[in-house]
Amino acid sequence: MNKKTVDVEKEANIGGVNVFNGKITEEGGDDLSGTQHFLRRAADDATKNNSTGDNVFLGKECGNYFCDKSLDNIFIVMTHNSLALPGKVLSPNQNNGLKIQFEDGIRGFNLDLYMKDGGIWTYHGLTNTMGYNPESEVNDLINAMNEKQHQEEFVVVQLQDAMDHVGRDILVGWFGSLLVKDFDIKKTLDHYIDQGQRVLIVTSKEENINITKGIHDTNEVITENNYKWRECYLEGPLTGYRRGPETGQSAKLMNSFCSKFGIGDEKSSEEVNGKDKILYNAQNFLKLPFAQNKINIILVDYYETGDVFGAQETIREGRLNETICWGDGATCAAGTTCDACCNSHSLWPSKYVTACGKEPCWSDGTACDVGTTCEHCCNEDGNALETKCGGETSSGGTKFGAGFRCKLLGLFFFFLLL
Repeated sequence: MNKKTVDVEKEANIGGVNVFNGKITEEGGDDLSGTQHFLRRAADDATKNNSTGDNVFLGKECGNYFCDKSLDNIFIVMTHNSLALPGKVLSPNQNNGLKIQFEDGIRGFNLDLYMKDGGIWTYHGLTNTMGYNPESEVNDLINAMNEKQHQEEFVVVQLQDAMDHVGRDILVGWFGSLLVKDFDIKKTLDHYIDQGQRVLIVTSKEENINITKGIHDTNEVITENNYKWRECYLEGPLTGYRRGPETGQSAKLMNSFCSKFGIGDEKSSEEVNGKDKILYNAQNFLKLPFAQNKINIILVDYYETGDVFGAQETIREGRLNETICWGDGATCAAGTTCDACCNSHSLWPSKYVTACGKEPCWSDGTACDVGTTCEHCCNEDGNALETKCGGETSSGGTKFGAGFRCKLLGLFFFFLLL
């Protein structure tokens, strides 16, 4: 960095800095990118430490997305019931373990932790008999975080906490020196990253809160909406306040997982995890009084469905204020959410509900019902039993279309009446 660059950064109006999704707006001044903000801070540090005026850059550069942002100025995707995996619990919410989630880009984990036989246990479902000790999952996550390319990454862990003090201390031992201690939301995350503290754990269980050990209070750090979202196809996430500071600094979390019956639902997740739907719902979330025009975390099931990282990219780039419309195929309710469609809406037979746009005709071989959904076939003729789009052909190449079926049925009834 040359001296001119440092001077330019120092001349920016640095009073009243507001940061939203990585974009820094100086009140009464120009917009600064996250990189510029870092350079401005580093230039100040260099001035303080370089009394000779030499052109020396003394700030420690942290090149990760998180480095120059406080917790309430980041945006991450968090998995709901992160440990609820197929074959390990009765009701799964994710397909991949913590290590793969992290490597895929997840930076928030929601862990259900209980006690069993003096140790930590996780389960999800009506009974705790189908569950497991999650230590190996946590160890895999830690090993991934300690790989060279990930050593400046930061994660948030929110507990659904049914542990006693023994369990809490076991958990603290698992994460060890990675735990953030005495967290202050006003500080940028490089303050902790530079100390090797890269895991912020929060809990709502008062007895387990101990900030010197690295267990913080959810109700002081994260503000969120209600989570029991059931109408996955026709409505957005619930808008009611659940918990957390309603004013002042906090990370704003939108519960964005939906299930008709309160269990993991991969099909519904694919619908609500669509990029356009997340962005549309996020825009509505910003308007809630307790959100204070911010969104920092979305909590999702089956993160690999839909396009959660496409939504993350848009939000991190500060483009959430752009007009969002739903692409063809997004389910909606006529008169309300269908107003968000890029095109008009119609009934989609394959979905059995209203969706944006007009459903494309069905290709040959698609299963259909005669007299109803077969009308949506690209090829009007059905097979010999009228259960699929497209006609069948005999070995000689003759197509068995609708006329053939009528004659065949006529002959059948003729001989039946003889």
